[in-house]
Amino acid sequence: MKPIHILILLLATSVSCVTPARKAESNPQAGDGPRAQSESEMESIGAARRELASLERDLEAQSLALLIEEMDSEAQLQEARRELLEKERSLSVARQKLAQYRDVEKELELQKSQLSVDRALSRLEAQRQDLEGILEIYEGEEEARAKEEIIRRNRKDVEFAQRHLEQERLQARQVAEFEVPIKLEGLEWALNKAEAEFAQAQRALQRTEQKNRLGLLKVRNQLADLEAKLLVQRQKLEKLEAGQDGGEGSR
Repeated sequence: MKPIHILILLLATSVSCVTPARKAESNPQAGDGPRAQSESEMESIGAARRELASLERDLEAQSLALLIEEMDSEAQLQEARRELLEKERSLSVARQKLAQYRDVEKELELQKSQLSVDRALSRLEAQRQDLEGILEIYEGEEEARAKEEIIRRNRKDVEFAQRHLEQERLQARQVAEFEVPIKLEGLEWALNKAEAEFAQAQRALQRTEQKNRLGLLKVRNQLADLEAKLLVQRQKLEKLEAGQDGGEGSR
């Protein structure tokens, strides 16, 4: 064999040995494929776990928010009920006062003022009778000085009794035409006010109940949404972890 032929044969053998190694170098992913897939799965699982932990924290915070909302709601309801009870008592007192004055005290005041008039009238009549008796006694007396002095005093007593009677009549008219109506009107106004405040307290209680019911409903709905999201996230994480376990088993 000629030397040239031997050289060509050696070169061909070298090329055939080098080609497989170069092919392996030109396709580096052929050996790293399972490893890259495993890293991607781990990243997905880590992200799912972080999301699950975040949802669990949100759920815990929302549970505390619900507890606080329930406590605030109960406190507001107790305050509204206490206010309603207080207004109900005020209304009862206002009704009792009006009934007491209208049915009892009003008549007592009128009778008292009339009794004062009757006493003044009785006193006037007594003074007049005394004067008439004095005039009869001293009708034939010659001592004019003593007679006139006694008569003058008795006439003064009659005059004072007359003035006292007029004053009592004026006072009785004042009571009947002004004081009694004013007191009655004031008690009626107080009753109307108490009724209005009681009705307002009733509406306030109803509004508080509805407002609290709405607030609790919103918080509970948010809590239910978080629980649903948490369940979905747990299922997602379980699937990812199950997929990873299956992949490792097959490898």
